[in-house]
Amino acid sequence: MGTLRLVLWVAAGLALIGLATANFMLGPNVDERSTTLEAENEPGGPFSLTDHTGRAVTHESFAGKHLLVYFGFSTCPDVCPTTLHVISSALDELGAKAERLQPLFITIDPERDTPAVLSDYLDFDRRILGLTGAAAQIEEAAVGYKVFYRRVEDEGSAMGYTMDHTDIVFLMEPDGGFATFFTSETSPQEMAKALRKAL
Repeated sequence: MGTLRLVLWVAAGLALIGLATANFMLGPNVDERSTTLEAENEPGGPFSLTDHTGRAVTHESFAGKHLLVYFGFSTCPDVCPTTLHVISSALDELGAKAERLQPLFITIDPERDTPAVLSDYLDFDRRILGLTGAAAQIEEAAVGYKVFYRRVEDEGSAMGYTMDHTDIVFLMEPDGGFATFFTSETSPQEMAKALRKAL
């Protein structure tokens, strides 16, 4: 099973940024050794961030709940909004069972994604909690979840730069263990079915 997960993760990374290698940079100052995909190391781990209401939170703030964890950024043109709406629709499908879950949207662009920006961005579904923090805090969380991201300069854009990143939604057990993952290609119905089974 570990080997299968490894293959899936590498394929997702290659498809995302169109490179012929899985040796991506997680951030401008991250040791490349920290981004090594190892089948025996499942995603997850501690984090200390700030939610979109300005409250300091850690992984322990959500004890007893399954987590849906997604890394992205508010100015993402397509993948992030698509994935977040899949999550939102899946929660609708679950009905009352959705209360057992806490969806988290962790920004990979803390320079722009302040708590206020994330609050506005996630206004369409208040069940999804936006998390930001210092660059080092984001890097720590991303390393734990094996998430790859990098800043890409875009002189032709009014934004000045964009972000490449892994397109994976992680389902984590209440004890912090990894359960499964989804992508933006997963339909709300498929996600809801898997979540219902996990819950």
